[in-house]
Amino acid sequence: MTFGEIYAEIILRAGEGYDAYLDRAKEMFWKVVASMIQAGDWNQEEIRNLENITRKQVRKSEFNSNKYGLWRVFNAVKMAETPLHESEIFHYNATLEPVIPDNCRFTKVSPQELANKNPVNYLNILTGLPEVIYALDYPFLLLSSDTQDFRGDIMFTYYGLPRTYIDDDTTDSDHFFSYGFLVRAMEKSAELLKTETE
Repeated sequence: MTFGEIYAEIILRAGEGYDAYLDRAKEMFWKVVASMIQAGDWNQEEIRNLENITRKQVRKSEFNSNKYGLWRVFNAVKMAETPLHESEIFHYNATLEPVIPDNCRFTKVSPQELANKNPVNYLNILTGLPEVIYALDYPFLLLSSDTQDFRGDIMFTYYGLPRTYIDDDTTDSDHFFSYGFLVRAMEKSAELLKTETE
């Protein structure tokens, strides 16, 4: 099933009076796919060739004012020079994993929690147990201001579909999605199309 056939099927499922809404059906489909992926409404067998993982080793000294721009994971000067700029990104995540010291604990918190002084980090310093407390505030990784020196791996994972790869008339959706996932996405897209065009 090509993507063009998917959009046509969404119009059919929406019922009469939607024949002129092909562009909206396309928009609704990708909106639904994004929300399903972000909500975890899928399994490994249903989605393929969308996950991308990039790793880069960093030191604390590479964080400027405790911030690290994730475009640097791709050795880029700005986000527009990364694959993220050319892709339809549905979901992303970045984590830090310890390299040196190897007994260091890395704890991911929300940006709001990071902004508050963390007594656990101070306690770890007193007891000699190193900890790096960090947050993802896309497109930055943020460090707690009292983080000691460390070296770690950034693992940046994102789910995305390159816009330039898709040809609505020829690209087979089976390359990316199982039939079961597509059926759920088309049903939800038809409902959303009806809701947003009433």
